[in-house]
Amino acid sequence: MDPTDDMQLFVTVADRGSFAAAAAVHHLTPSAIGKRIAQLEARLNVTLIERTTRKLLITPEGRHYLDRARVLLHDLRALEHGVRHLSNAPEGEVSLSCHAGIAERFILPMLPDFLTRHPKVRVKMMLGDHVETAESDGADVIIRAAGAPLPNYVSRKLGDNPWVLCATADYLDAHGTPAHPHDLTGHNCLSVGPSGATRDKWLFKVDGKIEPVAVAGNFGGFANAVYAITRAGVGIGRLPDFLVRDDLASGALVRVLPRHMVADPRAVYLFYRSADPTPSRLHMLVEYLGQQLTRKLEKP
Repeated sequence: MDPTDDMQLFVTVADRGSFAAAAAVHHLTPSAIGKRIAQLEARLNVTLIERTTRKLLITPEGRHYLDRARVLLHDLRALEHGVRHLSNAPEGEVSLSCHAGIAERFILPMLPDFLTRHPKVRVKMMLGDHVETAESDGADVIIRAAGAPLPNYVSRKLGDNPWVLCATADYLDAHGTPAHPHDLTGHNCLSVGPSGATRDKWLFKVDGKIEPVAVAGNFGGFANAVYAITRAGVGIGRLPDFLVRDDLASGALVRVLPRHMVADPRAVYLFYRSADPTPSRLHMLVEYLGQQLTRKLEKP
């Protein structure tokens, strides 16, 4: 039996949340799905799924396997699709919805090369920070920072993207560097959020526990705006890693409370609509952006 078959079964179980739901997708019985997953676990000598009477829980080892399996299955489909369409020049329109910061920093500089290579492909770009808006707009490809894959799209994780707390050295020299999360109550804290709120609760590790700390500032908004205000020395910003990585490396921004930051699953994902067969224009754009962005988002 092809080992990728069991790999795909496991991905479906994880996506659908039960053996019964996965069985309906693959036209098998729930017991057959359970047996195949058990065989996969035995072959790997690891527990992928904790089974309880109420639900299935993916183990940490299972989560690692799931992330890699998604990439491998995607790459296999992409390879087969690419070989089938080598002789077909892609053409037509593809709608691409991007996080504004990712678009400005990464995608716009690389798109001219793609459009030159594929002159018959028309890319319609929409900018926004929220996945829900992109879904409702019916975008073919969505690139966002998110905490988990989208259930109705094929998902490709491009790189980790945790929150980073930072400020300019000038701001910290003038106002002091917080030594503890509670010190933030005396600082101008700039929050990323859809409503532009100037009050927020940020999570920190405090004495071995996760604790929300109420903060406030004089500016809040979308990520690029908060980045610009933070970069200007107005306050302490809580920002996505991809936006501030270069500034932290150059010293233009300084990390604040790094030991208290909470680990989170946020990552930059590329989501695209599944189709059989996948249009060549969509396949080409997904592969190009996926490869280029993965390299850009890799830790230096």
